[in-house]
Amino acid sequence: MKQAAGTTKRQAHSLSDLAAIDLSILHWVNSYAHRSYLLDKSIVLLVNAAIFKGGFLFAFLWWLWFSKSGERRDNRVQVLRLCVGLTVALTLARALQILLPGQTRPIHEPSVAFVLPYLATSDVLEHWSSFPSDHAVIFFAVATAIWLRSRLWGAVACLWVLLFACLPRIYVGYHYPSDVLAGAAIGAGIMVVAHAVPLTSAGRRAVDRVLRWEQLYPSVFYSLAFLFTYQLVTLFDSVRTVGRAANRLLSTLSAWFDISGSEMALPLIVGGVMAVSALGLAIALWWLLARHRRVRQILKIGVRLTAVPQDQK
Repeated sequence: MKQAAGTTKRQAHSLSDLAAIDLSILHWVNSYAHRSYLLDKSIVLLVNAAIFKGGFLFAFLWWLWFSKSGERRDNRVQVLRLCVGLTVALTLARALQILLPGQTRPIHEPSVAFVLPYLATSDVLEHWSSFPSDHAVIFFAVATAIWLRSRLWGAVACLWVLLFACLPRIYVGYHYPSDVLAGAAIGAGIMVVAHAVPLTSAGRRAVDRVLRWEQLYPSVFYSLAFLFTYQLVTLFDSVRTVGRAANRLLSTLSAWFDISGSEMALPLIVGGVMAVSALGLAIALWWLLARHRRVRQILKIGVRLTAVPQDQK
């Protein structure tokens, strides 16, 4: 009993020591805030510049897809693996933010005594837990994907992500250093697993279908691939915006009609399902149109091949 109590006490001391180190690093970074208007403005602009802070790294996926170095199929299978890894990493990060006990961000925690930089505001991300940093997850994930291909460029990508994607978010008070460290570990770990895990028979069939779809309907495939890449770069911010709007709508309707949120949840769920169904229908119609055009092209080619020249009649 005494031994268990001693172990618990040591663990509590260890956690308190880690929290103290976390706050020390945060205060050291924050000590440079509100000193230089130019520095603060540059960092605040960088926080909101998705492409510059690391979004351009996703061009690696497109480069690898069209790369002539190595086997074309192997490169494309690797891109599909990486896309699955990125999606899983970001989904896991969001799930942890929702399921774990919420951690208030430094800008919203009075006990931290955080000093806001010039132009920075505290009325952002008020209802989102800071742990783990989803920016660290997604950008370190893609940097790890580059590292798996090239150690040199991967190291450069990781350094870029640390300096221009993660450090500014600590500077403006969106995250603690531990949020970034955990996010980096999650993103890098999942990408290593996605790169190394062997494909099952079901996975090989899925890959074959995707590659066949790309050959048959390139216009649809690459349009959707572009949209997917854009959502990764922005961390599906448009989806979150729709979610926040739905939450505000739920609150407003609940206040107007004096009904509980649970009673309003069903109509919103039905509306969401209808919206997703409409999107699926639009994609299906697009696919059918592209297929119809291809069939017409094949028929035209067949007619030309079977046509008898006039001089042979």
